[in-house]
Amino acid sequence: MRMKLMRYSLTSIHVPGKILNTAGTLSQSPMDNKEEYSFYEELELYANHILEEIPVTNSKLEEIMHHQQEDEVCKQILIYASEGWPDKHLVQGLVGLYYAY
Repeated sequence: MRMKLMRYSLTSIHVPGKILNTAGTLSQSPMDNKEEYSFYEELELYANHILEEIPVTNSKLEEIMHHQQEDEVCKQILIYASEGWPDKHLVQGLVGLYYAY
C-alpha cells in the first residue's frame, strides 16, 4: 500500500469537527415529522385555488366541466392519469398529443 502511494504527494490537514457540517448533519438521526405530508391534499388545494382565479362565471365553468366529462379524449386522459399511461406507441388518436404532459 505504501509503495502505491509513493507516487502521490500527500499532505494531511486537521479539520476541526465543528467545521465539518455535512458529516455532523449526516450522523444525526432524522427529525420526527409530526405533520404528515399529503401530496394529494396539496394538489387539491392548488387546483381549487386555480379554479377560484379563473375569470369565468360559475355557469360557464359548469358548462366547460360538463363538456369535458362527455369528451372521449378527456375521458381517456382521465383514465390514463388515474391508472397510469401505457407505452407511447400504444396511445392512439388525439390522446397522444397529451402523452408528454
